[in-house]
Amino acid sequence: MKFSQIFAMSAIFAGLCLAQVGHAQTHGRNTFTVVGVTNNGFDTFALRGIDADYSETGGYVQASGTGSYSGLNRSDELGTMTYSGFGSANSQYGILKTYGWGSLSNSFYNSSNEVYYNPDTDEVNPNGTPDRFVTFGQAQYSDYFQYSSPTGNISAGVKVDFWYYVHGTLSGDSAFHSILVENDGDSDLLLLESDGTTQNINQVWTTKKFTIGADLALQHSTTIVSQFDNLSTKYWGDNTDLEGTANFGSTITLGGMHLYDENDNLITEWTMTALSGTDYQAVPEPFTFIVLGAGALAALKRKRI
Repeated sequence: MKFSQIFAMSAIFAGLCLAQVGHAQTHGRNTFTVVGVTNNGFDTFALRGIDADYSETGGYVQASGTGSYSGLNRSDELGTMTYSGFGSANSQYGILKTYGWGSLSNSFYNSSNEVYYNPDTDEVNPNGTPDRFVTFGQAQYSDYFQYSSPTGNISAGVKVDFWYYVHGTLSGDSAFHSILVENDGDSDLLLLESDGTTQNINQVWTTKKFTIGADLALQHSTTIVSQFDNLSTKYWGDNTDLEGTANFGSTITLGGMHLYDENDNLITEWTMTALSGTDYQAVPEPFTFIVLGAGALAALKRKRI
């Protein structure tokens, strides 16, 4: 249940960023973070922001805030929930950093509680009770990649995969991290979910293979989201305290690409030029090389959202 819902949320968040339409030949960076609440059961997903921040140039953004909400629990007793959160994000070409933390105290649920926020109409009922509490930090870059070969050994139909260094920590409950990679409208997604313990994530993730068209180019984007999301108070017992952190401020880095011919044989002589002018071969930070050298990679205010 949780993975399918987080997939939907990741798609929604990514949709807030730059859309890709064919070979639009665009490049850019953006960052977005919010601490907010909402109610489930509507056609639209949106958050009523306690605090939010956005940068259309990918600069560092952060949001933090606390809100308290009263209502009835399953025993029809009046109670008050308090939610606090902090999120941040930063984007460079090939290097993305995000953080999301949330803490919900005295969670409760009663289907008779009035709705606090209606995302379909953007209306707030101060006497209502939210049932979903979310903090996320999102970072994205998009770029246009043109491929070529000095030997002429690449043509339409060749394939490319992308591999990423993934460093971060998931801890507590209801913490998630996602990486969405899109190329010419095709996509691949990595989803990570907390399990109640502290998980130190230190891995290389390789995407599926994407087919390059006749123009030997791809409109590419990578989007990452770190978030706390209780999904709904009805999934948790009354008086439950939840806290979770998705800390990927220590970098998601595009480490490289592999090209394959129509028979899936590795192509070794090729070059790639990025519209942004970024040299992606030079992207990894010193931290990445230190980790690799140590052998840690064994296989290698109010805002409507």
